[in-house]
Amino acid sequence: MGVLGMSLLLQLNLPPASSTLPCIISPAQGSSCRRRICVGGRVEGRSVRRKDGVRSGRKQLGFLVAASLQDEKEAATTSSSTTTESSSDTSVVSSSSASWVVPRRFVLGTSVGLLVALGANFLGVTSALLSLNPALSRAARVDVLYPVQGYKRCLETSRGFEFIYPAQWVGDQRLLYRAVERAERERSLDLPSLQQQQNRRSSIDPVVAFGPPGSNGELNVSIVVAPTLPSFTLEKLGGPKEAGETLLHRFIAPEGSNKVANLVNAERRDNMGVVFYTLEYIVEGPAFSRHNVAVYATSGGELFSLNAQSPKALWPNVQNQFREMANSFGLLR
Repeated sequence: MGVLGMSLLLQLNLPPASSTLPCIISPAQGSSCRRRICVGGRVEGRSVRRKDGVRSGRKQLGFLVAASLQDEKEAATTSSSTTTESSSDTSVVSSSSASWVVPRRFVLGTSVGLLVALGANFLGVTSALLSLNPALSRAARVDVLYPVQGYKRCLETSRGFEFIYPAQWVGDQRLLYRAVERAERERSLDLPSLQQQQNRRSSIDPVVAFGPPGSNGELNVSIVVAPTLPSFTLEKLGGPKEAGETLLHRFIAPEGSNKVANLVNAERRDNMGVVFYTLEYIVEGPAFSRHNVAVYATSGGELFSLNAQSPKALWPNVQNQFREMANSFGLLR
């Protein structure tokens, strides 16, 4: 092989065809080796250090380090995103919890306020709700506390009667003073005979009475409970009209009283085995003229009477109220 051929082999980095020339060691077999070069038929041995393998190893090491750093970076990014998502989920849960807490407090506060308003009948809300079903409300006697359709209930369990009256009316304070005087008389040191006479006189006093505030007493409703014979009944006086005439001429406007009484209407009503007579009449005297509605019933040796009176001039304004009171009057026995 000529010089030209050798130079071409060297340029092409190919081994010569001669078996005496060793093959060039591949860089993969080691980083340090002895490279034999044939120059002009002579072999010049020279020890050289292969840097290709080192460079390749460094490149591979750098690649591995970069890949490891990249993996760590991705892991950190994944962990950060997971943490962010977790914190985001926590914030969502927290905000969701907060969003539930706020309505719950709102509902609780609103419910308490509503109960207070209903209990205090604020702006008449409770009365308006109860008036939607007045029959049920009155059957439950809720109108003792709250007006129902403009009426309140007087429930006197100690004497055994009840009725409704206009919610704007107030109790008669004179009855309170009379009750105090009656209690003082009962505690007095008078003889028993004198006490019995005083008690008989006080038996005609009303048990309760109601009227408009600031009125002079001409417009009111009152209940009187008087003892009677156990065998006495209204039917013994006859029918409603006959009994009404008897009551007017014997007790309300008897002869010599300088009063005149005229019966306008008389009705009978039965309620739970008790007979009620309702009388509407007019009583006139030298200084007054009144329109009255009275209801009578007997039970347990007592005569119960409801009497609602009004000046004749005011009768057109209160006649419906009087009829409501009369129809509601009942006994608890």
